[in-house]
Amino acid sequence: MKLKSNKCILIVTYAVVVLFVLMIVWIGYLDIVGRKNIENNSYNKRVDSWAENVVRGSIYSADGNILAQTVTDENGTEKRVYPYDNLFSHVIGYNSNGKSGLELKMNYYLLTSNDNELVQAVNQLSNQKSTGFDVITTLDTRIGEVASATLGNNKGAVVVLDASTGEVLCEISKPDFNPNTIEEEWSSIIEDSDNSPLLNRATAGQYPPGSTFKLVTLLEYIIENESYDDFSYNCTGSINYNGSQMSCIYHSAHGNVNLSRAFAYSCNCSFATIGIELDMTRYKLLCDKLMFNTDLFTDFECKKSSFYLDENSTDFDIMQTAIGQGKTLMTPMHNAMIMSAVANDGVLVKPHTVAKVVDKNGREKMKFESESKTLLTSQESEILKKYLRDVVTFGTATNLNNKPYTAYGKTGSAQFDDSNPNLFHSWFTGFAEIGDRNIVVCAVVESTYDGGNTGKAIAQKVFDCIAQQ
Repeated sequence: MKLKSNKCILIVTYAVVVLFVLMIVWIGYLDIVGRKNIENNSYNKRVDSWAENVVRGSIYSADGNILAQTVTDENGTEKRVYPYDNLFSHVIGYNSNGKSGLELKMNYYLLTSNDNELVQAVNQLSNQKSTGFDVITTLDTRIGEVASATLGNNKGAVVVLDASTGEVLCEISKPDFNPNTIEEEWSSIIEDSDNSPLLNRATAGQYPPGSTFKLVTLLEYIIENESYDDFSYNCTGSINYNGSQMSCIYHSAHGNVNLSRAFAYSCNCSFATIGIELDMTRYKLLCDKLMFNTDLFTDFECKKSSFYLDENSTDFDIMQTAIGQGKTLMTPMHNAMIMSAVANDGVLVKPHTVAKVVDKNGREKMKFESESKTLLTSQESEILKKYLRDVVTFGTATNLNNKPYTAYGKTGSAQFDDSNPNLFHSWFTGFAEIGDRNIVVCAVVESTYDGGNTGKAIAQKVFDCIAQQ
């Protein structure tokens, strides 16, 4: 009996020791790894106490303009001011009624002073505040203004990336909101379910990608077929495969096309046929590699894009998916990231919106360290560039041809309303070689009647703007 009792005591002792060690490890993790996330949580009341002693730092664009700052009136009342009103509302965010965007992500730095403890103590005794760090973003105000003006009052999003650095030069989403008046307008904003102005469509808007997804289908076909150049198809404007019906946009008959013309003309019938021929397991593996159904490789939150096909999928599902319809959904940021890898010899540099953090004297506190991952081989990248260039030289994006830059791209017209087949989400994703930079633009405009025309018009304005800088 005594032996059994000692054994029980030993087991309990070991259990207590293990639990104690796990608790120490967890506390250490929270203090070292999770500290900033906890401190940045908008529900953490401790942050409010920091603001009592520190003037919130400013947020700047890459070209030196103030995007957010704290001003103090003659009565000592502080107010957060956003000089560009709605323009950067989603990416910069707000600091009232909670926090969002960079106001939330960089909260730790914005409310952390570089003053030593003695100076901070003296400031508190004299009712003076220390100053928080400033955040320098990668955003370009001129590009943002052009993209926003071209998108106009349409719902949609525009993403502009520098493929070689991963810098997010522009992130526009509409409908938007004015962070200067968000406190007064909060009720009407959150009740506006028709427009969802708080939704950042650039990173959280999930759309059928339409023909922009043909780039993925094209890549898988090339990988599976060494003789891909021998592809030939006679497009009559529609196709019926085992009872599954599909047509090209506006029932256009493209005639005899090779793979280049099928892609450049965005021939649905050709790509539906290609989809049927693909190995579904390998197709899905490629989409997994291209970050579908997983968290995106970014330093900010993005909704996952979705791809659903397997060996049990119907012919109709496969044909729809191959042309970017069906159950496939993508965010504009994800679409831009795939194009960024193509532009950068197959290597995706992690997209980021913060360049560095500096103190009030401009001394650097933290700088973004670039990360990258390979999505494609350099050979695959070069092949895809040729097809994307064909779209510009003689395909659906000739408005980008004969410019002072060399453009590559893919248009898309994504149907989303079965009751109105002529209504589309208008897509464009592509890049331009401008000087020594590869600039990626992805634009989506919701609910239009002109197919891919609107998206590529936005891209042209942005490319032209950057080429003139």
